[in-house]
Amino acid sequence: MGLGNIWKFPYLAGSEGGGAFLIIYLAMVATIGLSAMIAEIAIGRYAQLDPIGAFKKTGGGPWVIFGILAILTPFLILSFYSVVGGWTIAYIVKSFALMFGGGSGVGHEDQFNQLVSSPVEPIIYHALFMGLSMVIVLKGVTDGIEKASKILMPLV
Repeated sequence: MGLGNIWKFPYLAGSEGGGAFLIIYLAMVATIGLSAMIAEIAIGRYAQLDPIGAFKKTGGGPWVIFGILAILTPFLILSFYSVVGGWTIAYIVKSFALMFGGGSGVGHEDQFNQLVSSPVEPIIYHALFMGLSMVIVLKGVTDGIEKASKILMPLV
């Protein structure tokens, strides 16, 4: 499930009267998504290799393309999510600045337009997000991802 499922899809489904579609959509996510996740976990546990090696070991031949896609897809997704993550950090910083008397009372749309039109500010926040992500990943599963999840998940 991607960011669109959380961000815009519920709004559009509600405003366009998509209740019936929502039931079918959730059924598809539960069946196809769950099946794909279970298959991916099973292949990974069986092969004990990286995605390309796992598909070479289990199917070989043309199945290796799925291993390549398993590496390429998160890279492409990260190129979008990291920008949104940078925006989120910018909004957090700007919220604290407004809370403590700094900043202006500019509307949300104007603040966003100022952020994205700045030649430097989005790059700084994007770099900050990527740096934080690298620190979490480099610390590993237990000390990095699990600890970050325990802190960040309740904030959502």
